[in-house]
Amino acid sequence: MRLAQHRGLPADMVRWGCARDAIYRRIMRRGWSAQRNAYVQYEDSVTGFYL
Repeated sequence: MRLAQHRGLPADMVRWGCARDAIYRRIMRRGWSAQRNAYVQYEDSVTGFYL
């Protein structure tokens, strides 16, 4: 998005912004383990690798 804005390239900023926000919300909702205080490698993972 920044590149498109900086270079003046055509971009559907509203759609891209919505997609970016949806990805962020999904990662925070399903990729974060409050129990481990870490991001998990797989969504909704209780065990496994932590980042």
